[in-house]
Amino acid sequence: MDSVTTSSPLHVLLVEDNEHDRLAFRRALYKNGAGFKITECVRAEEALERLGREVSTVDVVVVDYDLPGMSGLELCRKLLKKGIDFPLVILTGKGSEQLAVEALKAGVDDYLIKDPGQGYLELLPLVLPDVVRKHDDRIARKRAEAALRESEERYRKVLEASPAPVAVCDIDGRCVYVNQAFTRIFGWTPEEVLGEKIDYVPEENWPETQRILDKVLAGEDYAGVASRRYTKDGDILDVTISVAVYSNHEGMPAGSIHILRDITERKAAEVALQESHHELERRVQERTAKLASTAEQLKMEIAERKRSQEQLEQYAAELERSNKALERYAYVASHDLQEPLRTVITYLRMLHRICAGTVSADADEYIAYAVDGANRMSRLIDNLLSYSRVRGGQPVEPIG
Repeated sequence: MDSVTTSSPLHVLLVEDNEHDRLAFRRALYKNGAGFKITECVRAEEALERLGREVSTVDVVVVDYDLPGMSGLELCRKLLKKGIDFPLVILTGKGSEQLAVEALKAGVDDYLIKDPGQGYLELLPLVLPDVVRKHDDRIARKRAEAALRESEERYRKVLEASPAPVAVCDIDGRCVYVNQAFTRIFGWTPEEVLGEKIDYVPEENWPETQRILDKVLAGEDYAGVASRRYTKDGDILDVTISVAVYSNHEGMPAGSIHILRDITERKAAEVALQESHHELERRVQERTAKLASTAEQLKMEIAERKRSQEQLEQYAAELERSNKALERYAYVASHDLQEPLRTVITYLRMLHRICAGTVSADADEYIAYAVDGANRMSRLIDNLLSYSRVRGGQPVEPIG
């Protein structure tokens, strides 16, 4: 049902079998001009059927306690059971505590005793709008409470599903909630820590923890602060802590939410990586030094080879000079020896022709030996001259 506004008349459904009481009811409300609209039913069954059809048009239901067939309270109970939620007012000829309890159980918002002497008719124009407002407030409050419960349940499920440990503390640091991940990683169950301060901060980590707590109490949030915490078994874990402050309905800090992440394996991996890095640097330095030594040794070998190459080139130059001098000597010697040798050969040949048959056989043989030796000497000189020409760059000709 929508909230009532002053711009529209209040629609009242009156369930009353007494015609006289219905007339008195109408007169009491219509004195207020256009402030009310009245629909009347004589029996409870008729009202139940009408409310099922016109659920959005009725603002408040006023029902007589004593009705034929179905009583007013029974009608209210059926409406409550069907989930038809209206502001309900019971009219009764007498009041009692038992009636009040039954009325509340049946979902009734208020009841009036039909006693003209107590002026209930004069109270109707005031009571009905007030009942509607209170009913609307109650409905709004119930919706807000339901929404809050849904929100709390939703966030509780999120926290329970979170892989990160979560602890919620009040303003005094007492634990009011831990999730399953907290129990799994740190070992404490909710029953062991709820209402208690969790003593799991190593002494050497208290300074930064105290700074965090001071900031949190001042209303600040923290995220990703590195620290360490004990487990229930006494093991120490490397963690990061994020802390957020939550407030009460007055906007004042009411406590803090602590989200922890176990980074022990990551820290161990970082240490191992750092050690590997240092080892790699050491090996690089050793290799660099070894390479520098090798480079220096290679440089020395190159210098030695260069000196050897220079010596070889020097030896080659000296040999070239020696060869050229030898070539010049061979050329000069062969050229200078060729002329007197030709003279000797010529005269030996003439002597051999002249003396042939006139001298003894031995003398003739000796002259022949001398001619042959001179010819061989001539060939040797010719060969030496040819060699000197080849070494001197003369073209080589094939010999047959």
